[in-house]
Amino acid sequence: MHPDLLNYLACPKCGGELRVTRGALDNGHVEEGELACQGCPARYAVRNGIPRMIAALNGESARGADDRVDLTVSQYSAYQGEVYAPMAESLQNEAILKARTGLDAWDYKDKVCLDAGCGIGRFSRVMARAGARRVIALDAGDSIDAAKKLTDPALPVSFVQGHILELPLKKGCIDRAISIGVLHHTAHPENGFRSIAKAVAEDGTLSIYLYTRAYVPWHKVASVPFWQIRFALWSEPLRRLIVRLPNTPRLAFCKALYVIRMKVLEPLKRAGAPGRFLTRMLQLFLLPDIYKPLENAASNIARNFDAYSTPYNYNHELEELVDWFATEPGFNELRVTPYRLSITGWKNSAAAPDEPLRVTLHRARSIAALEADGVEHQPAA
Repeated sequence: MHPDLLNYLACPKCGGELRVTRGALDNGHVEEGELACQGCPARYAVRNGIPRMIAALNGESARGADDRVDLTVSQYSAYQGEVYAPMAESLQNEAILKARTGLDAWDYKDKVCLDAGCGIGRFSRVMARAGARRVIALDAGDSIDAAKKLTDPALPVSFVQGHILELPLKKGCIDRAISIGVLHHTAHPENGFRSIAKAVAEDGTLSIYLYTRAYVPWHKVASVPFWQIRFALWSEPLRRLIVRLPNTPRLAFCKALYVIRMKVLEPLKRAGAPGRFLTRMLQLFLLPDIYKPLENAASNIARNFDAYSTPYNYNHELEELVDWFATEPGFNELRVTPYRLSITGWKNSAAAPDEPLRVTLHRARSIAALEADGVEHQPAA
C-alpha cells in the first residue's frame, strides 16, 4: 500500500480518518499490516499491499448481509480470474474506455482517478499509462489480487478491496471516476452511483456504463406483456438457478449456448424467411445469450459467463440515468456517448443550483459498427 493512499481512504462505516497502526514497511509501502479508524473502533487489514475495507474480511458481520451479495462477489472473482484474465490484454482497452466515456487519454493526465469495480484492472492500467497521478482500483472480490499481479508495479495504481455501496473513500477526492459495467450487478445501482458521485471532486467527472433496456417501438408495444411474463416466469428464474451452479458446469452451459448459437440459430437465420421464423420460435424456449459476431468464441463465452454469474442483472433506460445525474448535487453537464448506455457527467463548482442540465446526446451506433472501428475484441486469425 502506497503511503499516499491514506490521503484518499476513509472508514466505510463512519467516514473517519485512517492511520497505520501495524505494518511491515517495504520501501515505504505497507505490505502486511492494519489500518485503524480514528472515529470508531473499526480495524482493516492490509494484505498483499491491499487494504481490505470490507467488514466480513476483518472478522465482523457485514451490515445488511445478503447471500446474493456474497454470491455476486465470489462468482465475479471466478469470472474475472478464470475466464476474463487470460484475454484481458488482447482487448483494445484504450479504445473501449474512450468509447464508453467519451474522454481522451489526456483527460486523465495528472488526475486522481477511481476505477470502481475494477475487476482485473484493465481500465485502471489504461488511466495510469495515460499519465494519471494516482489510480485507485477498487473491487469487492478476490480479483483485486489478480489485478495487482497483472499491473506493472511502476504504474501509479493503488488497489483497494471494498464495496461500491460502502465506498471507503473521502468525499470530493477523485478527479476522474469510472464504473464500467458494474453498477447493474449491485444490489441497488442508484445507491452505488450516488456513493461514487460523492467521492467526485468539484470540476471532476463521473463516467458510468450500464446495461440498457431494449427499446420497444410504438407498433410493438402490445407484445410487451408477453415478454414481461416470459421474463418473470421463465428466463429469469432459470438464470438465477444457473447462477447457483458451480463454476465448471456454469461455464459448460455458457459454452453450450455459444454452440447452439453458431451451429443452429445463425445458420437458420441465413436460410431465408422460414429459417428466421423458426429461429424466433426456438428463441421463445431457449435461454437468452449474448452474441457479438465480430468477437471470437472465447469472448462470446466470457460475455455469457458474465450474464450468468450474478443474482443481480439489471437493465436501465436513458431517462433513468439522466435523472440520477440531475438529482445529484453539482452535476450540470452530461455526455451520452454512442455506446449505449454510457454517460459521463461533469461537476461544475460555479454552476447555480437551478441551472438547467446540459446534455450532449451523441447518435447511438450499433455495437457491430463500434466493434468494426476496433473498440472490442478482435476475432482470432
